[in-house]
Amino acid sequence: MPSTSAEQTFKLTIELSEPVYRQLARAAALTHQSSEMVAAQSISGNLPPSVETAPPEVQSELLAIQTFSNEELLSVAHSRVSINKQRRLGG
Repeated sequence: MPSTSAEQTFKLTIELSEPVYRQLARAAALTHQSSEMVAAQSISGNLPPSVETAPPEVQSELLAIQTFSNEELLSVAHSRVSINKQRRLGG
């Protein structure tokens, strides 16, 4: 993702397994971008949505969900929401 002139950038050093690095390098070569650019795009695209931009009435729930284990998240994902709650949430 190209940075704008007003956007501050930070340097981050990470360790990748060889298969992940090869996949990253291949994606960079195929898209004619640097590995750094592809890594930054991948990270940016996979971050969870910001709680601060969510409607105030759901922010506390979103903060709580971020601490859930995988099992708890699966339980939430498989749960059913009542029609009334769907309507309140705009669904």
